[in-house]
Amino acid sequence: MAFIVTIDPSESMQRVLDQLSQTSFQVSSVMAELHLVAGEADDATLARVLRIPGVTGVEEDTMIHLDPREIPKMGSGWPRDDDQRAMPPLHGSSWRSPAWEDTSSS
Repeated sequence: MAFIVTIDPSESMQRVLDQLSQTSFQVSSVMAELHLVAGEADDATLARVLRIPGVTGVEEDTMIHLDPREIPKMGSGWPRDDDQRAMPPLHGSSWRSPAWEDTSSS
């Protein structure tokens, strides 16, 4: 089954990739800027992958919802309160990134 592995941005991607190579996780794509690794694995391998320091999550490779503000090259900055076009609604989002917190008004 295909999965996306999320890696803590403060971790070394190469170190995590080296540890992934010691498992049966078959890497198909590395998205270093996003700290994501796509690949294939069985349930037993996923349990090992989740124990690797720096791995923050594993999700089935279906659809990823990215907030463009997470990646400055993709977004246009913070949306203004009066500009509803600045950011589309994030349907199905179940968590909020610290990057979503607007600290410019403090």
